[in-house]
Amino acid sequence: TLQAAQRSRIPHSRDLAVIGAAFTASHTTDATTCSPPAWARQVASASTLPSPDAPPWLLVALRPSAAPLVVAADGAVEVVLYNQPRGHALQYLSLAPLDLDLAGSSDAAARASRLAATTPQAQSGASDSCALSALADAVERMNAGSFVRALACRHQHGPLSRLCGAAASQAGSALARAAGSLHAAAAGPAACALFGVGLAAALTSRLLNRTWARDIQLVRVSATARQIDLRVRQLLFWPLQYALWRRSATKLSPLCQAQYIGFYNILWLVFNDAVIGAALGSFLVLNARPIAAAILGASDSLANASVESAIDWLMGWPPPAGLKLNAELNSFMGQLFVWMMRIWQGVLVFVRPHMEDIVLAIGACGYAGATFITAALSDVLSFLTLHLSLFYLVGSKLYYWMITILVTLFRLFRGRKRNVLRNRVDTAEFDMDQLLLGTILFTVLVFLLPTVAVYYVLFSLARLAVVVVQSGFGTVLALLNHFPLFAILLRLKDPGRLP
Repeated sequence: TLQAAQRSRIPHSRDLAVIGAAFTASHTTDATTCSPPAWARQVASASTLPSPDAPPWLLVALRPSAAPLVVAADGAVEVVLYNQPRGHALQYLSLAPLDLDLAGSSDAAARASRLAATTPQAQSGASDSCALSALADAVERMNAGSFVRALACRHQHGPLSRLCGAAASQAGSALARAAGSLHAAAAGPAACALFGVGLAAALTSRLLNRTWARDIQLVRVSATARQIDLRVRQLLFWPLQYALWRRSATKLSPLCQAQYIGFYNILWLVFNDAVIGAALGSFLVLNARPIAAAILGASDSLANASVESAIDWLMGWPPPAGLKLNAELNSFMGQLFVWMMRIWQGVLVFVRPHMEDIVLAIGACGYAGATFITAALSDVLSFLTLHLSLFYLVGSKLYYWMITILVTLFRLFRGRKRNVLRNRVDTAEFDMDQLLLGTILFTVLVFLLPTVAVYYVLFSLARLAVVVVQSGFGTVLALLNHFPLFAILLRLKDPGRLP
């Protein structure tokens, strides 16, 4: 095969590779006139006299505008064309999808287990494990090819290149010593400042997640508290995530790539959040009075006047939509909810004069990010519709209790009862008085059920409208906090860094 390769012509080629080693040939125009280095001649001579103990080898000429030419090989070969990833630019090839940890989670063990579960070795059987292991080894060699080539080219340059490299190394050492002295001078104050910031962040997170009376946590009832807690956790995790990536020896591993992309994605999101928040906050501060008036007007018309008119419509005579409502219970429940609404309007009287100040405070929060404005608006909506949440809670409890009692009385007619200890329905015997009393209660509750159900449906729809608006705020928060912006831009800019 070597003689046939020597008779063929090899076009101008810059790169030649043998078993992962690389060198540059600047004047190879013909296989009969080219002068390969000594190690290449040794490989070629070994093809005529193969050694039984020698490992498999391959000699390939890489042509810029054509397929690679196999000059000599030990056995049958198969040429696979691929684009060489540039390792110094963080390009790499991978057999498994990359699990992007864009949420800033600090659970490294869980992330590593997810990355291990997505590998082909974990998803294949035992019969394919050897082949996949060999393929993974080949991909790893492909990723290391650019580093090997750079190392080989560095050694092939002349003494001038090595002299320049030594001078650059000395200059780098001098700069490193100067930076080290500056770092030693500023290390103490910087460490104290970082310790103070970390301590304040940890205390803030602990306070927001503390359980108060009746299992109440601020992160569960307030969107602003959840956003503060998220930023505090990211602030605590950023230095650790960056240090883990910088100190890693294998920066092309999936875990390091996920840490790198996750870290810079969060930085991009925080920067964009601050820019958008500053613009939106300035708008709120400049237009605080009309915005406050619009919020109060919407609250009066939608959360108060509309609900009160719906209750008056249900209390009217004849009953609306042909509903068979109990007049006494309908009047009692309608007056009860109207009375509770009037009490809430009395509470809002003390809030109305300060609504403009609340809008100004929300606008000032914009300099911390648009997410804080969105979270604060969600909390304002929750406060202004607090009476609707209370109405829904009362109506749902009444409806649930009535349905539960009706189911129990229906089991009474069938001679059954609920066994709470064994969590099952058992047979039981009841006397005549119990059956008679159960019949009377069942009849009364059946006729009262439509009235309770009507109010339950009304306040469920009101609560649903509030939840839909809050879900919109939550969607905006999720996009601003967790949108994979850096990953998308990285994919568009350099697909080799995110295969």
